[in-house]
Amino acid sequence: AINGPLQQRTNVLDLDFSRANTLPSDYDTDLELDWSNPSMFLAIYSIFNLVI
Repeated sequence: AINGPLQQRTNVLDLDFSRANTLPSDYDTDLELDWSNPSMFLAIYSIFNLVI
């Protein structure tokens, strides 16, 4: 923000930016886990479509 220093919001904007772009410490990025398999989500989605 160009006028951030004028409005004295630079610290808040910087903190917001860093929180928005940082992964949480408990976020798992292991692509080998079952939950990261897209076909699993398709299977669950089709089950819910049959129920509804």
